Amino acid sequence: MAPRLRRSILSAVVVGVLVPVFASGAQRPPATDRVLPNIDIRITTPRAAPTLDAESQTLLDELRRNRPEIRSRQHGIGQGVRELHANGKPLTAAAQGSPEEIARKFLAHYLHLLGLENKDLASLRKIREYRGRNERVLHLEFDQSFDGIAVFGGRLQFHLSPDGEILRVANTTIASGDVPQPQIAADDAVRAAISDIRPELLFGPTAVAAPSGKDQRTRFGRGPFKSDIDAKLVIFPMATGPRTAWSVVLEPPGLPQKYEVLIDAVTRELLYRRNLVFYADGTGRVLQSDATAGINLKLLDPNPFGAQPGPVFGCPPVTNHRLRSLTTQFRDPAAVLSNTGFLQGNNTHVYRGVPGTEGAIGTSQPDGLHFDFGFNTPESAETQLFFLTNFLHDFFYDLGFDEAAGNFQSSNFGRGGLFHLVVDARNLENAVGALGLRQQFDQSEDRIGRRAAI
Repeated sequence: MAPRLRRSILSAVVVGVLVPVFASGAQRPPATDRVLPNIDIRITTPRAAPTLDAESQTLLDELRRNRPEIRSRQHGIGQGVRELHANGKPLTAAAQGSPEEIARKFLAHYLHLLGLENKDLASLRKIREYRGRNERVLHLEFDQSFDGIAVFGGRLQFHLSPDGEILRVANTTIASGDVPQPQIAADDAVRAAISDIRPELLFGPTAVAAPSGKDQRTRFGRGPFKSDIDAKLVIFPMATGPRTAWSVVLEPPGLPQKYEVLIDAVTRELLYRRNLVFYADGTGRVLQSDATAGINLKLLDPNPFGAQPGPVFGCPPVTNHRLRSLTTQFRDPAAVLSNTGFLQGNNTHVYRGVPGTEGAIGTSQPDGLHFDFGFNTPESAETQLFFLTNFLHDFFYDLGFDEAAGNFQSSNFGRGGLFHLVVDARNLENAVGALGLRQQFDQSEDRIGRRAAI
């Protein structure tokens, strides 16, 4: 076993549930193009720690009577659990029927555990059912809407064995509650979004077609923007209850930027802003010698190399802790690193300790973000983990973890398929095993995993 860096408690999270966007990639624009940071009011709004009520706890205990190792994770926004799994073992016994029938039977009994009510069953619509290449697990996905208006990020996913056993449930749906009626029109929401993105552009939006559907989907002429402006109603989940919002998509002039902006349809408040363009440039210091880089730019060295003689590897000082690109060598270089300033991109999001606590912060330089940290610091370990997990993304893709399988990405660029993966830096091999790739991992020991030096 290779020696480890300082054992910071890290998690790399690849999130594809809460933010349903289709992103494009581009090189990082200059500061004069005023790239705006992402905003989500739910992150900054104080809220009590989520807890299960007595009925939900009873249902969870019922599941655990047959499978004590079942783990759950609280929703944070809704009242129920966000995730149920048993470390790769079934949550339920084998069952007959179609995957949707099996899932809906589970739902009918455990509805309250997922934070839903009986009336919410009708809000769930099956949107995907597939089995990826080279795998036996079947994946089933529902989205959620209330009276024809989509719940923003509302998804319910089931993963089933060939025998009809439910292996995992992932949930970002919410109970319907009292959904406010919109008080402002689409054009007023568009003006509010323009004021947030480019307040100097004095532009009065004009609809090019009449509103359609329950969500009042409307397209406005582009004016000074690079494309027409789309607006529609969505339900924005919050811990205090659902809010009705206008989702407005704006593409301002200049180098590539495209924002989805959510404006509260009652108060005109900015609720959410996300740039749908990821920027690619970034460098970081990782354990990769020149010799290893000459073989494969994605590979890390198995351990630190030292300049001084010693009983193990002769370090410190470390001679193979080098600045390398964090983006260009990977499969989708334009989407590897976003513009948040953190170790976050389409494949990986590194937190410190727990999701929500950001890891290393990059330094903005003319050529992109720099994550240049001294060896044996938490920041250096997080940079190493970011590099490694992006390597694993490409490695698993080549093994068949492709678009049909849901992939290892937050956004799939309109090709469908989202996946949620949590990797603890202290337990990488178990995470690989949970994906059903243990055999391939063991056979590839000289290429990944134990070479990671984390």
